[in-house]
Amino acid sequence: MEQRTIYVWDPVVRGSHWLITFLFAASFFTAVIGEMPAHLWVSYLLTVVVLVRIVWGFVGPPQARFSHFVPGPRALMAHLRAMSTGEDRRYLGHPPQGGVMAVVLLLGLVIASVSGMMLPALDRGAGPLGFLYGAQLPGELIADVHIVGSYTLLALVGMHILGVTLSGRRENQNLTAGMVDGYKRPGS
Repeated sequence: MEQRTIYVWDPVVRGSHWLITFLFAASFFTAVIGEMPAHLWVSYLLTVVVLVRIVWGFVGPPQARFSHFVPGPRALMAHLRAMSTGEDRRYLGHPPQGGVMAVVLLLGLVIASVSGMMLPALDRGAGPLGFLYGAQLPGELIADVHIVGSYTLLALVGMHILGVTLSGRRENQNLTAGMVDGYKRPGS
């Protein structure tokens, strides 16, 4: 017997999720192999998609809005305590820890994007932040923030994948498929 599903993730959420996934991987890879012109353009596109997703988090449908899935500290701690005893409830959208991870990933992407755009701006007045050319900003520190932030994002992506995998097993459903077609089985 097939279980009922509910449409949860709209096209902007799903599209931005997969575009961010692909563009972050491409941005990271092009930096590692030293293809800086490609890295810059892929990263600019990534920044635009991240900004669209952030705006959508305020104006999109309920399941897309940060106000719907980002918990306060007490709610997060209560959910984590309930998880540790197996008494947590299922969520139609992001569970509290998933909401926190979504925001942390988006903030990390913004930090990596801004710090990355600052580097050519400070060095030669290039890019969207070119007006910073000649500013007395700590270029080495900004480069370190960009590099460490990017590797931290890579670790967070790994944690995200692990969390989605474990949550999917707990809920006995393919959460990744829901981010493709938009449908998820409701919580019990």
